Amino acid sequence: MKSTFGGISLFQARSWSKEGEGVHECIRPTLPITADMIIKMLQTGELIIPIKFTRKHFAIYQMIFKRFIASQMKENFSY
Repeated sequence: MKSTFGGISLFQARSWSKEGEGVHECIRPTLPITADMIIKMLQTGELIIPIKFTRKHFAIYQMIFKRFIASQMKENFSY
């Protein structure tokens, strides 16, 4: 994110109410890596997966990744 948005601090960890139930994120990345990073890790053997991913797999992952990262950013930001 730093290379994309510069040194601006956009990440703001969410805090959840102790009284109420929070929303459960059923699908989200477990590591902050993009689809391009996953492709490189697969090519170098750093990451091994049991199935062959198609372009659709990577496109869906990238969509989920971007939405997750956006959900963690501050709400108001302007350049």
